[in-house]
Amino acid sequence: MKLFFDTEFSSLSLKTDLISLAIVDEQGRAFYYENSDYCIDPKSDHYDALSYFDVAELASQFVRDNVLPTLSFNNQPRFDILKHLVKSVPHPVTDLTHIILDGSNDNKLQQILTDWLKPYHNEKIEMWGDVPAYDWVLFANIYGVATALPKNILYIPLDIATMAWSKGINPDIDRHVLGNVSPGPDHNALYDAWLVKKCFISMLEE
Repeated sequence: MKLFFDTEFSSLSLKTDLISLAIVDEQGRAFYYENSDYCIDPKSDHYDALSYFDVAELASQFVRDNVLPTLSFNNQPRFDILKHLVKSVPHPVTDLTHIILDGSNDNKLQQILTDWLKPYHNEKIEMWGDVPAYDWVLFANIYGVATALPKNILYIPLDIATMAWSKGINPDIDRHVLGNVSPGPDHNALYDAWLVKKCFISMLEE
């Protein structure tokens, strides 16, 4: 089973923090986690003033401008449009598990993710990302260390950038062009994981 995944995180640094994680399987089943510590909307039930100041400290300006506004608790109407998009296109997301937890709930996130992965327990899982250097480490960190990942997950993360390179395609190509889709809400993990899948399918069909 190929699982296409993406994360959003606070900065391109050693001390980066997981903001969101999305996984989409070959049939369209999907998992989407958001870290409520990054709620910046005072009107949201998830808003915490103390966490907000931590966000200002941790998140880069790029993340504050481009990533946080795509989170469901920061802009529900925008997120509803995003969900409709990934559910209404070819190769859609058909079954979405969406969870929101604060950053202190690592054990709960691990358990929910493990339960979500159970249907694949008899299959070897390939994890496919875009350029997943940070994504893979943050994904593995949910389990504390990479060696604690479920045993059926391949220990080598695979990626569409290398796949493109091997096919003679510039790995910096616009992903909407590569996936043959109209531009959408980039920098949301759910959309980007779905886009990784679209790019993979497009290259596979060449």
